[in-house]
Amino acid sequence: MAHHFFDMDHTLIDNDCDVSWKAFLIETGRADAAQRAEVERFYGAYERNELDERSFLAFQLAEFVGQGQATMRQLAEEHFEAKVRPTIFPQAWTLLADIVARGDQIHLLTATNRIVASPVAEYLTIPDVIATELEVDNNLYTGRIVDLYCCGPGKLERLERRCSQLEVELRDIFYYGDSVSDVIVLEAVGHPVATNPMPAVRELAARRHWPVLDF
Repeated sequence: MAHHFFDMDHTLIDNDCDVSWKAFLIETGRADAAQRAEVERFYGAYERNELDERSFLAFQLAEFVGQGQATMRQLAEEHFEAKVRPTIFPQAWTLLADIVARGDQIHLLTATNRIVASPVAEYLTIPDVIATELEVDNNLYTGRIVDLYCCGPGKLERLERRCSQLEVELRDIFYYGDSVSDVIVLEAVGHPVATNPMPAVRELAARRHWPVLDF
């Protein structure tokens, strides 16, 4: 049995959930429209692999502060229906079904926080979610994370921990990712698959002779 770990945004879905989450909050009157410029600035930094994690997370999680888990889970479900479900790649459905039919296991490995990512995983019937975890105090979100931000080096460390729990080696792992922040993981596993890759990742895949999937 093999283990297949998937990035989420632009890999399984034609969407960036951090961007669409803020858009959803703005459109529903829960965030200021002036935040759109900051969304674009942070996304540009992410594409260049220059994201200031501390500043980004403070911005991205601002609307969680003081909110209860049930409230945010309901908003995440609404966001999924409005912004995410229509963007699921049909080819991703087929690939996931083929992997399961072979008896292999599927995992989601995403920088997106667990609250926003969970509806995607549940809809795609992915049982294992490794995501950015949010801090809760007295049943209310603080706007901070616990553990590592699951992006770049943090994503690799979270993968290494899960592999240790599963008693498998990185050389036996399949990882599907699209972005420059995924390169550190793609380089670490035995079976990297550049999936809908950014131009820089596509060029690297060609040099490294990695398989490329385009949905």
